[in-house]
Amino acid sequence: MDDMDDMEDNDWVAGIKEEADLSGADLSGRHLEQAPLREADLTGANLIGAFLIGTFLGGADLTGADLTGADLTGALLVDANLSGANLCGANFTGAHLHSANLTGANLTGANLHATGLQEANLTGANLSEAYLCRASHHVTEQDAVALPDMALRGANLAGTDLAGAGL
Repeated sequence: MDDMDDMEDNDWVAGIKEEADLSGADLSGRHLEQAPLREADLTGANLIGAFLIGTFLGGADLTGADLTGADLTGALLVDANLSGANLCGANFTGAHLHSANLTGANLTGANLHATGLQEANLTGANLSEAYLCRASHHVTEQDAVALPDMALRGANLAGTDLAGAGL
């Protein structure tokens, strides 16, 4: 995909195969709504401001990726690895992050409204100023999570161990 800068988003997306190696790719601002990114390798990818609305990213590896301001409304990130990812200001409204690895991820100012976070690992994640209204989170791996100024109205944190969380 060396010529991806010169291609229209639709043409570029059509060339992606599941389990694609897109590690380190510059996908900033791209419309990837129809991209088959199941189990894709997106480690270190630049996805700043990308449009991933409803995209299936199940099992994808986004370790260290930058998704600042990306729109992941309704995206399916079940079993995805987002450890160390920069998710500042990303929109995850209605997304499914079941069993996702968010260890050390920066979710500062992220919108997690009505997001499914069941069994997600948020150890060491920064959720400062994140919006979790109606989010559902049943996890016990919450040690050392930064949670100051987080909006929790209607959030379901049943079974969540917040020991060591900075509230």
